[in-house]
Amino acid sequence: MHVAAQCPSKKTDQQLRSIPAAGSSNVGWWVVLAKGPGTPDRATNGGAIVDRSAAKCGIRSFNDFTDKFPGFEPGHNLHVLLGSPFGSKAVADNALKLATPCFPMAYVKHGSYLGE
Repeated sequence: MHVAAQCPSKKTDQQLRSIPAAGSSNVGWWVVLAKGPGTPDRATNGGAIVDRSAAKCGIRSFNDFTDKFPGFEPGHNLHVLLGSPFGSKAVADNALKLATPCFPMAYVKHGSYLGE
């Protein structure tokens, strides 16, 4: 898993909340922060590292198995920006700007989430 050690950005959750989300749908544009091993424990799947890096940028993430994200490579844990999915690629690209100082490999991808 690759995440940046430092984050020069001082963006806040409030700034992120000002970016309109897709609504109640689990289909849209996801800001993918990182991908880790397919283990449920956040200590071993990279979740703890992602949490620390995200906090440096004032953002939060959530993760779940890639098997619950059709179209993503199975067998991993996907760490996405909390607030995803977004209703348009332009909005997701704007949210991506908040994440890239701490997650330089972050990207936007259209997809769905099957949930729990």
